[in-house]
Amino acid sequence: MVRCAFAALVIAFLQKMIDATRVGVAFTILGGSCIASALLYHLELHKGMEWREKRRVSKDTNAAQQENMSVHSEREFEMIRRESA
Repeated sequence: MVRCAFAALVIAFLQKMIDATRVGVAFTILGGSCIASALLYHLELHKGMEWREKRRVSKDTNAAQQENMSVHSEREFEMIRRESA
């Protein structure tokens, strides 16, 4: 059902595009969008693991820094509490 609805929307869009431009221009635009999406797919295919690893390392570093700050905060709190007592 969803596939049929999506196909109907694409056909309606394509007909409006052909009416607004010529057939050659409309299909040139569609071909350009296919080439652009294929290039983005290949970029992700070849660089995706590298990007994922960088994001994981960054996330681990941020988590370690947060943990380190919370340990320092607890120590400082204990020192202040002892000094005031």
